[in-house]
Amino acid sequence: MDTLQRYRARLGASVSGLFSHGEMPLQRTADYPGDAGLCGPGSVSWKAIGDVSVFVGAIRALLIQAAHPEAVAGVDEHSRYRDDPMGRLNRTAFYVTSATFGAMPEVEEAVERVRAAHQGVSGTSHRGIAYDATMPELAAWVHNTLTESFLVSYREFGPGLTEAEADRFVVEQSQVGAVLGAAPLPQTAAELHAWVYTHPDLAPSAGMRSAVDFLRQPPLPARQRLGYDVLMHGAISTMPPELSEVLGVRARPGARLGATALLRFLRWGLRNSPSWRAALDPLQVPRDASTVTTEPDADTPATGHDDAAGSEGESWQAGLNITGSLREAMQAPPTMYEIVGGQPFFDELVDRFYDAVEDDRLLRPMYPRDMGPSRRRLAGFLAQYWGGPPHYSEERGHPRLRMRHFPFAIGWAERDAWMAHMTASLDAATIADGTGRPLPDEIRAAMFDHFDNAATHLINQPPA
Repeated sequence: MDTLQRYRARLGASVSGLFSHGEMPLQRTADYPGDAGLCGPGSVSWKAIGDVSVFVGAIRALLIQAAHPEAVAGVDEHSRYRDDPMGRLNRTAFYVTSATFGAMPEVEEAVERVRAAHQGVSGTSHRGIAYDATMPELAAWVHNTLTESFLVSYREFGPGLTEAEADRFVVEQSQVGAVLGAAPLPQTAAELHAWVYTHPDLAPSAGMRSAVDFLRQPPLPARQRLGYDVLMHGAISTMPPELSEVLGVRARPGARLGATALLRFLRWGLRNSPSWRAALDPLQVPRDASTVTTEPDADTPATGHDDAAGSEGESWQAGLNITGSLREAMQAPPTMYEIVGGQPFFDELVDRFYDAVEDDRLLRPMYPRDMGPSRRRLAGFLAQYWGGPPHYSEERGHPRLRMRHFPFAIGWAERDAWMAHMTASLDAATIADGTGRPLPDEIRAAMFDHFDNAATHLINQPPA
């Protein structure tokens, strides 16, 4: 089992460990051969909800749901989410996974569980309005915000959808909402966005503030908190002002870029959702790229199990085994810094870049005569950005890249020259472990996107 396979297996176990706090969904899917459930393998729902962008969508939905005073009052006054946040996460994941990927008996069971949980959840909100979780309009708020958030997250951070596909996704998910008894259920993406963003009941409340504060600082292990924080700010970055202002949230600079990079890494590491794999087997559908957004590796056996983990037990199956070691499942995934070989990778990347700058008549005047310190600082910054030790911040503080480059006139010509040298260096990069293995395409793409956005960000001259 090579290093990258171990990283992938550990990452899968770490993520799936978050959902190992209760019964796992799709345990009986194999008992219903040929039953594709509500959606099926050709649906947009299987693509969108089977993609890692669903992590951002889930966080986004929980935040937005808190903007409805009566809906959040039900959660605040009747839920144990503060005492058992992972249990609530598991129950939500059970419902979404079963309703999307499950056979019809599993869909019906998941819906009945939700209905049972909502019985007795009633009261009066802070503004004196009575609420009951079984009310169709409150069920619609929860369902529609979840659908809208999954849609936005997949379009922003996943492979994307056409307008026709987006409308199809909304119709597919409305079938789930109808089984749950939710109403109204918009039938197009445009109608859904408008329904959520202009909802007449949007308003701040004490319950909202409590929920938002909790979602900002959930009780997660330190290293998982780092990744969660990136995804949370990515979720906030996709919200329109109508929602972010009510919620009192603002994405930090670079939030969308950071979430994109992390999700590219997760998509590479996780490949296919285990729910997608479990749902396909009883249908005898080939696991080809047409039914999933993240293709399996060419060397992945077509047996339904990832043999790459071997006897070390770090595969998806081990991560999903709730009788296994939770400590093992919750271990932190590797950082990009670790995967590429640590500081030597970034030193070599920067050295190749600066060697090219030495001979560039346009860029060379912007750099000091002795570029040694500049090389070291850039390599340190990149290493820290991709998960390495914080030596750059300890020495230099906040990067303030745009401010530090302001004395130089940077237009599109300078930007393109810089990007050309960095791209060439990235194309020549290999994993810094002495094997000469090429950089995985997903990691190269994530780094390219970072450099492309950073180079454009530094432009400080109007177009010629």
